Amino acid sequence: ILGATAQLVLSAGSINLGGAVSGPAAVSGNAVLTSTAAGTIGGLLDYDSSAASTVGGRAGSLSVKAGELRFQGSVDSNAAVSGGTLVMDSAASVEGSLGVSGGAAKIAGTLGALAIQAGTVETAAQTTITAPSTASLTGGSLAVKHKLTAQVNAEGGNFVISGDGAVNGTITLFNEKTVEVNGSLSAANAGTIKFANSGKYAYGALCLTGSGTSGAKSKFTLDQNQWKIKSNGTLSRIPDAPANLTLSVPETGAVINLSWGAVTGAESYIVYQGTSSSNIATNLGTLTGTTFTNSGLAEGKTYYYAVTAKTEIGEGSKSASQNRMTKVNALYGLTVEHNEKNSGTIVPDGYTQLGLDGNKGLTGYVRVGYKIGWCERSAVIYNIAVSKDDPPSGKGWTKIGADLNKYIVDTPCLYLCYKKGDSTTPICELNYNNDASQNQTMSDFTRVGGVGDGNDGNGDFNQESKGKYVYLYYKTKTVG
Repeated sequence: ILGATAQLVLSAGSINLGGAVSGPAAVSGNAVLTSTAAGTIGGLLDYDSSAASTVGGRAGSLSVKAGELRFQGSVDSNAAVSGGTLVMDSAASVEGSLGVSGGAAKIAGTLGALAIQAGTVETAAQTTITAPSTASLTGGSLAVKHKLTAQVNAEGGNFVISGDGAVNGTITLFNEKTVEVNGSLSAANAGTIKFANSGKYAYGALCLTGSGTSGAKSKFTLDQNQWKIKSNGTLSRIPDAPANLTLSVPETGAVINLSWGAVTGAESYIVYQGTSSSNIATNLGTLTGTTFTNSGLAEGKTYYYAVTAKTEIGEGSKSASQNRMTKVNALYGLTVEHNEKNSGTIVPDGYTQLGLDGNKGLTGYVRVGYKIGWCERSAVIYNIAVSKDDPPSGKGWTKIGADLNKYIVDTPCLYLCYKKGDSTTPICELNYNNDASQNQTMSDFTRVGGVGDGNDGNGDFNQESKGKYVYLYYKTKTVG
């Protein structure tokens, strides 16, 4: 048929259409319809024949109910498959939606939309869904064997990506839907797998099998908002927050060590520091291991930390925050020791002798020992005093055992006392002098004085003793 006709009804035999049918065309029975690119059907092409036909021209709309229709042309509006098989050529197009409620469709070329309720659909060649660019799967099956550029909403049925299949777009999963991927994932599959709901956890699973995966089918539960295909073709998702963040301080230095549990799939980690649990924003760097040392910190200061895991596709949420105070290089030990001989160091192991003799030249010798080094701020000594008697009760003073004037006749006993605890002004240095004057001072130092009512306020170790006076001094610093 080369001319024009109003409609075409074919129930047997065969027709080669090279002209124009302005209205509908119906093909049934075992009839065969063949058309060239010049053969056009202005209305509905209703194909219900048990035979196989090839159509290369244009149709207003299309319905396939039986047999096999190999379609190489274009459809002005919608197309439907309820039985039989529709085979689209890579040059074919459907301006509207292709709806599949039965039978089979091998799609290629371009579609306005795709809606699958039943039957089977597979990509026979590269396929693009243009507008609204959505492939909806509520039943049946969709097998992506070649690149599909579309937004896929998988609400039901069976969804498989296999062979050279790739989805260039977003795959949205509904209602515990499963996506099965057989074969290698290619970089062309640079899409996103996400969930229909907006919460962190949702339904769905991804099954991988074949080349490029572990071989056997492995099921990955999709427990995050988003999965993506990385540039190397592997599937990845935004990683979980690291667990078990632990902070520790070493024996020396204003340093904090961090460690945390490895996160499955993480390619690197980012360490954050802050001034409070609600303000942890300073990026300290990216690393691949699960330990980090933060050095060069201030003494006696509290620092807050959190860690995130990261992949090529994005950075996960922060871990639970932890905080730790750095150590302080300060005085944390003080002792007074008595010996009747003026020889050797008599302070206990671990202490450094200050170098002064509290009763030099007399029958007894009293020496002060101290420990200055790295310690917790709660252990620092932040005040020193001298008392004639036991230090006042309830005021935080601790008396050191030996008296400063042991064995000196007619001299009241003097005791060295200290205050220890969490302080921002710990003692960082000790010194002394030994002179006949009772008014000695030492630049930048504070002379040890008395501790309260009825106690000696001068702080000398040898009051009223042979005209010789020994004074102890200390210096503090601010930390934290």
